[in-house]
Amino acid sequence: MYDRLQEIISERASGFKPDLAEIEARIDGRTYGADPETETQDGDVRVIALHGVLISRAGMFDQMSGATTPQAFASLVRQAADDPAVATIVLDLDSPGGTVSGTQLAAEAMSYAAGKKKVVACINDMACSAAYWIASAASEIVMPTNATVGSIGVIGTHVDRSKAFAQAGLKHTIIRSTPGKALGQPSEAMSGPALEQAQARVDALHAEFVQAVATGRNVSLETAGSWATGDTWLGQAAVDAGLADRIGSISTVLAELSVQPDASQHPDESDVIVIPAAATGQPLTEQPDPTATAIPGVQNPPSDPSPFRRSAPIQPRRHPP
Repeated sequence: MYDRLQEIISERASGFKPDLAEIEARIDGRTYGADPETETQDGDVRVIALHGVLISRAGMFDQMSGATTPQAFASLVRQAADDPAVATIVLDLDSPGGTVSGTQLAAEAMSYAAGKKKVVACINDMACSAAYWIASAASEIVMPTNATVGSIGVIGTHVDRSKAFAQAGLKHTIIRSTPGKALGQPSEAMSGPALEQAQARVDALHAEFVQAVATGRNVSLETAGSWATGDTWLGQAAVDAGLADRIGSISTVLAELSVQPDASQHPDESDVIVIPAAATGQPLTEQPDPTATAIPGVQNPPSDPSPFRRSAPIQPRRHPP
């Protein structure tokens, strides 16, 4: 996505400004995000895609630069969950993760759907970090042998530009009403209270991530914590460890559900059916994310009464990532 943004900026810097027709031609056929106007279903099966980097309220970036908006994805999942004509939701997941903001909203929508009907998360070909947070709430996770899951953890970055500013003859003065206000500005070093504050937030979000995975996968916090090393797992190793339920592809899952994949929707991968899942202007039905102001404590996952979830905790076999 970074490379794509660089291309766009370099193009504009050189003086080229594509018109609307050229922009539409470039994004035509891409399956990032979601477009409810092209959403398709076959009988009682609804297929929704979650592709590309997850960026909260990404807007037009969902189509132009390969980002997906978790808020719009959550809205489509809830709509499918509430649609009485839909018996099974199949998710086509291919994402390296993204922002913390919006991820819990999408995961809660997945949990809501899995409480009402079967939700199968098909990894095609990656569900890491925030994408795995979302996938873990599904009734079942299916992945081929070469797919990747994991990267359970949280990362934040800070660039200290104070020396560069000094070399340029610039001196920044920061005036705060309280000592903890907006720490970690680019003109100051990330140390002391600023680093402590940032680390505490990352640690709290990490604990929330582990809790969500433990609840979604119906395993103990200890087991979920053993996965939360930041490492990733491939195919059978992920199944052996308990991060996924079985080996298979989206085509095999659809065949089991008596749905024939439409190769014309994804000409480069004949075994994939894609229904995009994030759109600019998609109406949202969720409430504001309560974690914006508070982070819940970490507790053992509660029992789940849904008939579409696992009836007993998975007992994963320890396997090195």
